[in-house]
Amino acid sequence: MKHLLNNISKEEKENILKQHSGGMKVMSENFNRLMGAKHGNAKPLVNEQVRSADAEFYSDNSHSRAENGLVYLKNGDKDEVSDLLSNLPSDTTYIALLDCERADFRDIDLKDFKSLAFINLKGTPNNLLKTNGSSFEDNGGSFYVPKDM
Repeated sequence: MKHLLNNISKEEKENILKQHSGGMKVMSENFNRLMGAKHGNAKPLVNEQVRSADAEFYSDNSHSRAENGLVYLKNGDKDEVSDLLSNLPSDTTYIALLDCERADFRDIDLKDFKSLAFINLKGTPNNLLKTNGSSFEDNGGSFYVPKDM
């Protein structure tokens, strides 16, 4: 590259240098902020936001969501589970009750939910097969599917 510059006039070299005068500015504020953070005090680059129409949060790290045929509850106590099960939308397709205290299906006839295709009760003690065993079967541990599928 250096030998290419040797073949041009001094005037052309000065024109090129004028175009590139002023130097280069490097923005290092964010880098300095990240470098100054202590271990365990890193700030997330992207924050998750939950839209209130999509989810309802409970205390004690439990949360619930019922949308588009999906009913989901994690870390719910037995009252939250009972409330959720007693208010199941008629178009429920999937139910996931994960790591909840107890799921009591005694007062629910799941045959009434024609779209229901899958129930996940991982980590949740339940009486699903005792109360609705004629309609559902165990599909590996805590996963249940309708018998006619």
